[in-house]
Amino acid sequence: MATSLVDFKSFGFWCDDSVLETWLSYFLQVLDREENLEGWLQQVRLDWQVQATAGFMGCIDLSLDDIATDQGRIATLLKLGVQTNHLLASHGEFIPAEVLNHHTYKAPGVIWTDAVATVVFLEVGQLFSSLLEGNLRTTSSNPQAT
Repeated sequence: MATSLVDFKSFGFWCDDSVLETWLSYFLQVLDREENLEGWLQQVRLDWQVQATAGFMGCIDLSLDDIATDQGRIATLLKLGVQTNHLLASHGEFIPAEVLNHHTYKAPGVIWTDAVATVVFLEVGQLFSSLLEGNLRTTSSNPQAT
């Protein structure tokens, strides 16, 4: 099972690729609901769509250092992350495999065979927020993992 490092300003967390891809797919759904995306968010949408759907093995890169360049952008990403977790939480305690397998944004070859506890994906959003807020102080060699 491949994992990727989600990092920002030299700190980060390791995450199972299929879990990260799924969280990103929900983030993209949230972005799809937004009207008149600023140029930088349009680019995030394009870049993260590739990250969520290309099937990278241990190489998913959110490029947060290049994206979250000021407090306004960080605040926007945090707001969208919260909305992403609300969307995930709307499924209840478990997300059925058929829901996960029929997602708009999905890496090829990823097949969920069972329902997955929603908390698995919510943790990614919580770590994402903690990282952007500067509260997650783990490094790639001393990682937090999901």
